[in-house]
Amino acid sequence: MNSPVACVSHDVYDSKKMHTVRSSIWVSDPFKAYEQKEFLKIITYALSELPGRLAQVFILREIVELSSQEICELMDISVCNLYVMMHRARKRMRHNLKLKWLCETEKS
Repeated sequence: MNSPVACVSHDVYDSKKMHTVRSSIWVSDPFKAYEQKEFLKIITYALSELPGRLAQVFILREIVELSSQEICELMDISVCNLYVMMHRARKRMRHNLKLKWLCETEKS
């Protein structure tokens, strides 16, 4: 079995395989990685500002992508209650994101 270092160094020096190296090592642009990291910090902040159950519902629906029925069974709530909670969570997330983004852009 080849060590990963040996495989990578072989690929780096093999001009025919250079496209493979670019796609496997330099997959993400450093600027995009930084943007993603900053975006995750802002999303985490916005989620942390939500009350517990609203955050749970939002995460289960928008991130975990559970169905409405699954969320209702899991959290023991009605479908109507789920829709109200999602509306409130989205509204607060939008507000929190606007506040955080404005603060971040003013710092720059």
